[in-house]
Amino acid sequence: LGMMGFVLVPLCLQKDLSMLSYTSTIGIFLEVVVVCFMQVRYLDGSYAPGGQFYDAIDEAHMPKFDDGVNYWGVCISTFVLLGSLMNAYLAHYNAPKYFSQSKTQTPAHFNRVVALAFVFVLSIYLWVMCVGYLTFGAASDGLILDNYANSDPGAMVARVAIGGAIVFGFPLVFTACRDSTISTLNL
Repeated sequence: LGMMGFVLVPLCLQKDLSMLSYTSTIGIFLEVVVVCFMQVRYLDGSYAPGGQFYDAIDEAHMPKFDDGVNYWGVCISTFVLLGSLMNAYLAHYNAPKYFSQSKTQTPAHFNRVVALAFVFVLSIYLWVMCVGYLTFGAASDGLILDNYANSDPGAMVARVAIGGAIVFGFPLVFTACRDSTISTLNL
């Protein structure tokens, strides 16, 4: 309740999105922290057989590479991934507000910014998916941080970081809901 009252509500009530650029930047930084943690754990082999945290994870989360590395395998979980990816790029409801509040209001500039943002986000997603899969194989959870041991201090930092990224991104999603409600109720 404290987080909601002192952090989320004031951020959600901002009419000008420029204030949220700072929190968005913090959120992006926190997501990069998570990716870097995952990369370090993959490279140091902490979750490979004999690794520092291998014995600390559940049987269900132990790395499984029975068929080797298969990047293009399709199963029912593939549809969960597709749904997540579709949701990840769902930002069209804020596009008019982003455009109207940008410093340079030309379609060409806006298209470049959006394209760059999508490429950046795609690279983060692909990085997380590849590193997560290369670390845990077929045992990779939909929420990959669940695969990491609770006793891993880096995993705890990564979990807190992703929580922070969600908190700092929430006001951007809420802005559209708030604006629609105000418009609908003629407030």
